[in-house]
Amino acid sequence: MKKRAKIMLAQTVEPPADLSCKFVTMRQLLARYGDRSSTWLSDLMERDDSFPKPIRPGRYRLWSVEQLEVWERRQMAAVT
Repeated sequence: MKKRAKIMLAQTVEPPADLSCKFVTMRQLLARYGDRSSTWLSDLMERDDSFPKPIRPGRYRLWSVEQLEVWERRQMAAVT
């Protein structure tokens, strides 16, 4: 019974107003990397374990902009 109450409480808490600035959708992520396809993203996630994992609130997949920027910096450092 207590677990259900906690789950219901978690579902009623509203996310911060600036949440959209901290996370990107799959469409935004693909556009960020040059309008890539979802297949490209799936392949990247399979072959690169360091690529940020999405969170899944409901049916959406959201990626942290901060984690993406860290990953991008690491990729740039590996090239130079």
